[in-house]
Amino acid sequence: MINRLFDAGYVRREIIETDKRKVVISLTDSGLNKLMETRRIKEEWLAGAMSEVYSNEELALIKAFLPLLKRITDYNG
Repeated sequence: MINRLFDAGYVRREIIETDKRKVVISLTDSGLNKLMETRRIKEEWLAGAMSEVYSNEELALIKAFLPLLKRITDYNG
């Protein structure tokens, strides 16, 4: 997978000079743009689907529960 991303120009490899067994993989500007665009498309789809599936009251309930769900995703224990 990393090779495909590298070949597409989305990531770069950086060899650590002090330990040539290690390689740091990071996003290129093109990779960051692709990531942000993909997220935007998914978020737009989800917002549209939710507005079609749920009533305004249901959407308000979901919005009210988001802080509770965030607590569990932030939990490290």
